[in-house]
Amino acid sequence: MRLSPQKGHISWSISLGYPEADDLNHGFAEPVEFDLHKALKVRCTGEGILELISSGPRVYDPGIDPRPEIIKNQWRWTPPKEGAVLQLSAEGIIREPRREIGAGSSRSFSSTAGTIEEEGVFLAGSTAWIPQPRNSMLTFDLSVILPADWDAVSQGRRVDHQKGETETRVRWECSTPQEEIYLVAGKYFDFYSEIDGIDLMAFLRQDDSGLAAKYLEATQQYIEMYSGMLGPYPQPKFALVENFWETGYGMPSFTLLGPKVIRLPFIIRSSYPHEILHDYWGNSVYVDVDSGNWCEGLTAYLADHLMKEVSGQGAEYRRDVLKKYASYVQSSEDFPLEKFRSRHSGATEAIGYGKCLMLWHMLRLEMGDDRFISGLGRFYRDNIYSKASFQDIANALQVEVRASGMDVTTFVDAWVTTIGAPELELKVEGDEFTQIEISQASTGNSFPLRVPVYWLRSSSNQWEQGFASFGKGERVASMRLGSDVESIRVDPFFDVFRRLDSAESPPTLGDIFGADRGIIVLPKESRPGQPWHELASTWAESGDFEIVSWDDYYENSDIGNSTEIWFLSGDHVGLNDLFLEESPFSSLKGDTDVSTIQVRRKGDQTLGWIQAPMESAIPGLARKLPHYGKYSYLAFRGEEPANFMKGQWSAVGSPLFWDSPGSRQLLPSEKRSPLARPGEVIDPRQVMKHVEWLADPEREGRGVGSEGLQSATLFVAGEFEKAGLIPAAPDGSFIDSWQEVKDGNDIKLENVLGIIPGSNPELNQKPVVVMAHVDHLGNGWPDVRAGNEGKIHPGADDNASGVAVLIETARWLKRVSKPERPILFVATSGEEWGLKGSRRLVSGGNAYPLTNALAAISIDAVGRF
Repeated sequence: MRLSPQKGHISWSISLGYPEADDLNHGFAEPVEFDLHKALKVRCTGEGILELISSGPRVYDPGIDPRPEIIKNQWRWTPPKEGAVLQLSAEGIIREPRREIGAGSSRSFSSTAGTIEEEGVFLAGSTAWIPQPRNSMLTFDLSVILPADWDAVSQGRRVDHQKGETETRVRWECSTPQEEIYLVAGKYFDFYSEIDGIDLMAFLRQDDSGLAAKYLEATQQYIEMYSGMLGPYPQPKFALVENFWETGYGMPSFTLLGPKVIRLPFIIRSSYPHEILHDYWGNSVYVDVDSGNWCEGLTAYLADHLMKEVSGQGAEYRRDVLKKYASYVQSSEDFPLEKFRSRHSGATEAIGYGKCLMLWHMLRLEMGDDRFISGLGRFYRDNIYSKASFQDIANALQVEVRASGMDVTTFVDAWVTTIGAPELELKVEGDEFTQIEISQASTGNSFPLRVPVYWLRSSSNQWEQGFASFGKGERVASMRLGSDVESIRVDPFFDVFRRLDSAESPPTLGDIFGADRGIIVLPKESRPGQPWHELASTWAESGDFEIVSWDDYYENSDIGNSTEIWFLSGDHVGLNDLFLEESPFSSLKGDTDVSTIQVRRKGDQTLGWIQAPMESAIPGLARKLPHYGKYSYLAFRGEEPANFMKGQWSAVGSPLFWDSPGSRQLLPSEKRSPLARPGEVIDPRQVMKHVEWLADPEREGRGVGSEGLQSATLFVAGEFEKAGLIPAAPDGSFIDSWQEVKDGNDIKLENVLGIIPGSNPELNQKPVVVMAHVDHLGNGWPDVRAGNEGKIHPGADDNASGVAVLIETARWLKRVSKPERPILFVATSGEEWGLKGSRRLVSGGNAYPLTNALAAISIDAVGRF
């Protein structure tokens, strides 16, 4: 394949067949039908007959995510009677425009079916850029020729990469079945690392080694974490690829993130693990879409929710999930999980991601962490490279609890096929003995549930816990708590998917954006074509929102009495008393470049007030605010505008909480451990291997003047060389040798020095020094505890541990980092003998003067941490 991005041109030749069909020479015996982009001029270069069947909008798209339609040609190729491989060539210009998906007040994003342009290349199944028989999976060997300063990324492993003066040649080989073939290209700086045979890669549009190092480090951590949870990582690589417009795509073995998204500090702990986990769910275990898309909710649970759980914010995250459902899912927009295909609105996200996420959370709590993780591992092993359904997950989990009597399959089926969410009510009875009744509201469907209940007795500081269980079709569950009950908390950590009561969560922007009807009140002087009018028109496209003028609203008392309302600009009377109470913006008074947004609740209504002194900021607010649905108030600065303040009001309370008169008003604390934690950046197995070698009795305790110490310094020098460090001793080698006198005898000491050069010439004389001493006490000199004289002191902690960390840190940084200033790694000798090696280092025992060094980091005795 050859790409000419400036012209938007692609040309290719292709052979398509069945790898297992040896009797047909890997070919087809029956006609093959496929779509190709209408702009491609196609010809058959092998046997068989190619004919055009039809032309028009494409109905079939092998991917799940929504992308704009294209005009395609449908072709049929008929092989000869004896069968043959399909051989075609094609060329043409593909440059589909980017369009907004989910416009209006929904969370929108820009997408294209495929494009080849000067900024970059994006081709996917939606582009129909190669022939793919319907309902088929593909493996492939793809060779691409591009301009000299370009590079290309696809699925699988990069097996050849040649960058010449006039062109770049790259080859990607993918041996695992794929639902579609992606090709992304751009002017990239590429960065590389590796773990357990898996390539870790980053393709950035700027030479930003620091950013690359952060992502490669995180990639290793997440792959280790998910491999431990679910099983071996299923792809030969994972690559971070920077796109040329703002996206958050996850493809098999790589993710495509926009230039702003990729640099947001929180992405690496939120969206990024989500994309890596998709290589398990969705990109290796495929979705049986006709029975519902389970993978987005499961991925969100084991990535987004897990990261919040690791940081102690799991309950807050789940509350936001329930809040989003309450805000965006009105009865007219609700649907069962079995009908979810992809996200294209706030409602579809709240159901397909949120409700599904909570389904797995409820199952985890009832099954227990170990059995839940074991069941997911079983599901992964049983369904890799095949399509799977909700029921397949339920069957795998059921195996883990077969002895307990828990019916996972019935539970999952009820939640997947039933529309809506339960609304819980609490009733407390009894004076001497407390009995509670928890009910699912009579309106709407009932669900099987296991609701956590906490209660505190006045004679105790220890919360007790139980569960109110609902079978399928049951609406009431009772519990007898006994005497002396002071406080009751039902589902205080939001562990059950349910419709929140308004008192449990503060009013937010999402309450208005998600409403099925409402009004937008224009400023007094606003006219069609002006920014406020344009914002209102854009937001009114989603839902039944009426735009009214300032005069109509204030002169007609019937308008807006029972709907959600947006007030635009700052000239609305009667709002100050409601919105200025405890305002978070008091310190911003007088700032003429600051736009502020507040949402308050007035009775059953939710009211929002947007103030923007700068008209030039209004288009940006129209575009950005739908993405801030979880917040009660926001502040933006400038024309862009840039957010610098956001928050939520405090919740009023919960009808699921009960306190007796005079109670202590206490709350239980969540003591749940996360399902897993991100893995280590430095491989602990390799660190331990170094420690064991250095502390082996053959090293003689690495005492000064011993052969064991000499072999240890040679070992470190060898590891520095293998890591790719540059020798930094004064003579151009890795080892700086000198003589010291001990008891009248000359003793040879040796430091080991290696460096990662810096990219900024102005910082060449200002390195960071990372050091660890390699020597120890040998047989007990110069220091020894009574009774240990003459015994070998292995020095595993002091300081084989430090040297091992030094070596692996150097190896890791050399792989992933291109620092601006040099990093000098030094294993010193004679530390136990009055810091001899360190003194030698600073007195000229290196090829780099240290008088202007930025800092020195000494790694010593870290084996106990």
